[in-house]
Amino acid sequence: MKKVNKIPYFELKVVKVKKAEKNYNLCSPSCSWNGFCVHQHKQEKEKKKCIILEKKDSWVNDENLDKIKFPCFCSFDNQGKKCYGKIDKGYIREVDKDVYQISDITKQVDGSFTTGQMYSVIYTADTLKDLIHYHNVHILKGKIIIWEEEK
Repeated sequence: MKKVNKIPYFELKVVKVKKAEKNYNLCSPSCSWNGFCVHQHKQEKEKKKCIILEKKDSWVNDENLDKIKFPCFCSFDNQGKKCYGKIDKGYIREVDKDVYQISDITKQVDGSFTTGQMYSVIYTADTLKDLIHYHNVHILKGKIIIWEEEK
């Protein structure tokens, strides 16, 4: 990995955190865990909240497409191997359409133009739904720290 004055150009550190358990109070056996709509039920003279996630078109691979902001970080499958990446939304002016792309940030690639060159952008799709579905994408939380040398 190339360095500039002892600082790597790019470094990826994945921190594993425990997912908080969701304690949903389902009021009856007929209430099932599908989803995202909050409604109230009466049972035995007591109001209980029942949270049901309704899988609408805006949900793919347990990700709410309406809540995603760009750029965002993710994990994805790359030929059976788990990799980490960054999803961006781009625009192709010539055909007047939006595209979504995953850049692999697991490691840096050589910028030289030689045979067998690797690219950081490895997957592109016309819709975010397709990108997430076909490459088993899971949105992650992230923090970027950038170092700039003083002059």
